[in-house]
Amino acid sequence: MKTIKSAFLFTIAALYLTIFNLTPAFASFSLEDLTGTWYGHSLTVGNEEIWEHMALTINSQGNVTSATHTNSGGETETEYDVATLSISGSGIITEATSESLNGVMSPDKSIVVFTETWDSNAYALTVLTKSGASYSQSDLAGTWYGHAIITGAGKGWEYGTYTINSQGNITSVTFTNSDGETKTEYNVAVISIAGNGLFSVSGDENLHGVMTPDKNILVFTDTWDDSSYAMTVMAKGGGTFALSDLQGYWKSYSLSSGASNGWSLSNLSINDQGVAVVQSTDSEGGSDSGSITLSITADGIITTPASSSLRGSMNLDKDIIVVTETEGSNNYVLTVLVKSTAPALSATFSANPETGKRPLPVTFTDSSSGDISGWLWDFGDGSTSTEQNPVHTYSVPGKYTVSLTVTGVGGSDFSSRTDYINVKARNGLEWLSILLEE
Repeated sequence: MKTIKSAFLFTIAALYLTIFNLTPAFASFSLEDLTGTWYGHSLTVGNEEIWEHMALTINSQGNVTSATHTNSGGETETEYDVATLSISGSGIITEATSESLNGVMSPDKSIVVFTETWDSNAYALTVLTKSGASYSQSDLAGTWYGHAIITGAGKGWEYGTYTINSQGNITSVTFTNSDGETKTEYNVAVISIAGNGLFSVSGDENLHGVMTPDKNILVFTDTWDDSSYAMTVMAKGGGTFALSDLQGYWKSYSLSSGASNGWSLSNLSINDQGVAVVQSTDSEGGSDSGSITLSITADGIITTPASSSLRGSMNLDKDIIVVTETEGSNNYVLTVLVKSTAPALSATFSANPETGKRPLPVTFTDSSSGDISGWLWDFGDGSTSTEQNPVHTYSVPGKYTVSLTVTGVGGSDFSSRTDYINVKARNGLEWLSILLEE
């Protein structure tokens, strides 16, 4: 049972979040934001192991009017009127004919990340980059942190630190793989970037990549010597980061290769101490929840005490995180997190029973929606609770108004039901006694 003092503090905290709008502000999204040409890179695991790179044209109604795909088998195909995308005000992307497709647009509206299940248990992670910026070799200069997932003959992950000069020369790279091997190489290759942001690498005819319009992320696919297929996402270094940069609401898209193939989607609410509350669903229809504590270094490298294999990098705009990790035994994961807008909270509830003789135990069931971390019930008789689904016993006959306040990253919401619980006397004499007391 909650004390009056703690209930008061809970209410003040909810009002503070709402009045001062401490939830991070993000732009709203519309179909217009999808309009244009997008360059995509995807990796598929499971019954089909391939990479693809693509160019999509999308109109202002969300129609993918044309799509040219090239895959790791050397096949190129152009399709027309491929699909119709929808986007919510918070940037969530779906497609009417594909129940499994779920994606999100980045806050600057230049990147889309989505997962999807294809036919015959093939699972894909795709990153789309909007065209329109102008690029040169000097945009490549700097330190880059790369994260790759590999499928095919050799499954695993790699992360590495790349140094690239203004001529596109990869002067050094130090990488660590999922087998625990670390290696440094020098004068590795030369990257050539076109004016539209597409790039290739000398001596590797299979590698195809693109730079994002903010020039802080590189995405590419490649075939390695042993018929392994890889997708890599690189974040440019050079910024200064703090734990507060992790704080907020993030959408997470993961692809697993190895012992268990599939994708997973997660919503993460991260507080100012780096504690992330995670709610996940996966390609097999499963769901899970839990928490994890994250740390970030001054140069944007992310780790956690919970997993020695987890390593991530944050981009300079601080709205994209890329992570590699081994989960369980030989299950290799690449995750892309996008900072997003928390869904609006909506407080709703029910009770059973709603009427009966005293003493009346009532089970209250929360059916609120949104990313909720706190509940405050007022049962109308002076008692409160912070449990999600409390049981409360009414001892005195009468009608009681019940209210519920929920709080979370999206703010707070309040719902009240007037005279909702009707507690009756055990018999007529008891009613008469109550009336005489009044």
